[in-house]
Amino acid sequence: VQSKPRIGRPPKLSSRAKRKIVAEVQENPRISAIEIAKTLENLDIASVHPETVRKCLRDSGFHSRVPRKKPFISAINKQKRVDFATKYIEADECFWANVLFSDESKFNLFGCDGKQKIWRKNKEALLSKNLLPTVKHGGGSVMVWGCMSTAGVGNLVFIETTMDRMVYLNLLKDNLRQSADKIGLAEGWYFQQDNDPKHTAHIVKEWLLYNVPHQLHSPPQSPDLNPIEHLWDELDRRIRKRMIKKQEKTLTSVAPKL
Repeated sequence: VQSKPRIGRPPKLSSRAKRKIVAEVQENPRISAIEIAKTLENLDIASVHPETVRKCLRDSGFHSRVPRKKPFISAINKQKRVDFATKYIEADECFWANVLFSDESKFNLFGCDGKQKIWRKNKEALLSKNLLPTVKHGGGSVMVWGCMSTAGVGNLVFIETTMDRMVYLNLLKDNLRQSADKIGLAEGWYFQQDNDPKHTAHIVKEWLLYNVPHQLHSPPQSPDLNPIEHLWDELDRRIRKRMIKKQEKTLTSVAPKL
């Protein structure tokens, strides 16, 4: 018995080569198609173009994606996050509507910090091997302070000097109450900020004690609990669409439209 002649172009990759390609990205999602192609050639499995490797991965359900960032969180701070969630799990919409969320953020206006990509399947974005570890304090950038509630945004302040406790205190004096009134928060509103050392300096804590109705104390290392992060993300996307050279002109032209 002889096999009939096959019609068409023979496949570039054998079953063994395909299994090896999939095994490589499962072991190391950050490996590139070029590296995989070199591995196949070094092992005498196949000699193919990196695009052939990419097609094999796509056919196997893998896609090139930017990894989600995952800050390192200590066990103590993990417990503090659980405690915070437990304390406010029953808080209703009226409570959260009366919270003024605040934060500082840096915007890269001339280029970016660079992005990595990984190979992963759909619904695997949060697997530990597919996350990008980050730590705090990661040209052409500007720092701003802002605040928001469910009713709208407060003042957007450009930080043109090194932010220390005195600069931060004066910023709050000039903008916090004004922002709360601008948004229309009810009496007894809550002020939220993260645990940056300048935020928790004694002189700042003392001023807040006598000038802010209530404070919402967020657990450390918890930017995901602050909805203003979504606002910063939206502002960043809009800035990148605007080809404006002046830093201040860029932000002030985009921010009012949020």
